[in-house]
Amino acid sequence: MVDHMLHDEHVASLDIINRLEVRIGNGKWAKRLDSTVPADRHLLEQLVSMMNSEVHHHLPFEEKELFPKLDELGFEDITGMLFDEHEAIRSLAKAIILAANDALANGFNEDKWSKFFDNLAEMIGIIIFHIQKEEMGVISRLEMLLGAETCHEMAVVYRSLISKAPT
Repeated sequence: MVDHMLHDEHVASLDIINRLEVRIGNGKWAKRLDSTVPADRHLLEQLVSMMNSEVHHHLPFEEKELFPKLDELGFEDITGMLFDEHEAIRSLAKAIILAANDALANGFNEDKWSKFFDNLAEMIGIIIFHIQKEEMGVISRLEMLLGAETCHEMAVVYRSLISKAPT
């Protein structure tokens, strides 16, 4: 069911965010990620993969498939707010992907780390709050709102989009 798919992606994103927060902590400089350290490299690669999934799969699916169905049920205010947050996520994701890929190839200098850290901190705040709203306001109620059959059909559509979309 599509609600389970979206929930699982949210949990996976939160896991990566949690590991980044633990690794980096609140110290901007003392805990800079180092792409020559295998664990840091792997975390950066996972972050890039997650951000690409958000930009290419998750957000477009919600906007094109899920939100219109919710709008038909009178949820325009909620979907409008979530769409605006998607725009902020998409913008930050592009900057984070570019910076992380550059760091994987060249490492972080102080300036690059500062920009990356600031963008990442902003992204983490937006994503955590966004996921909470989606989970409590929409995802947990999808089957009740749309029905099991529609949720199943949407899961088929989502699987198809995921298999075709670039990563």
